[in-house]
Amino acid sequence: MPRRFPVVALAVLCVGLALHNLAMAELWDAGVRGDELDVVAAWKEVLPQQDATIQNVDVIGGHLIVSYLRSAASEMEVRTLDGKLVRKIDLPPLGTATSVVGLPGEDTAYIGYSSFAAPPVIYKTSVATGKVGEWARVTVPLDTSNPVSEYTPAVMRMS
Repeated sequence: MPRRFPVVALAVLCVGLALHNLAMAELWDAGVRGDELDVVAAWKEVLPQQDATIQNVDVIGGHLIVSYLRSAASEMEVRTLDGKLVRKIDLPPLGTATSVVGLPGEDTAYIGYSSFAAPPVIYKTSVATGKVGEWARVTVPLDTSNPVSEYTPAVMRMS
């Protein structure tokens, strides 16, 4: 089986799902009702739209852990299962949260974090209290105690 098949299958699924949702919404607006359309109508927004891109959502400790990408840096939030903001997770600036690991019924979550200025770190956090601490760090023979990093947003100009 060629390597392209899974990519093509995923693209077809995504396009098909979008077309299905569009058709169902149009039918609902036209007044068509039925069990299948009632399910579509029962959908509700849990995570409001923001100027950041949602990267991942996990259920850990009975809460949603939402990972966002904003201005090329990761941000994380703890939210209730119905989407209400509990707190932001304190992460260093200008880096990437590479993964979040935890169980739905456990309070502890582990967050993989990396940046260009420092070696990878794994943070341990309590979902209930918000306490964040370093759990493990990759050691390298370099002084990374005083990195300098700058963020300059790109401006696109059309002529």
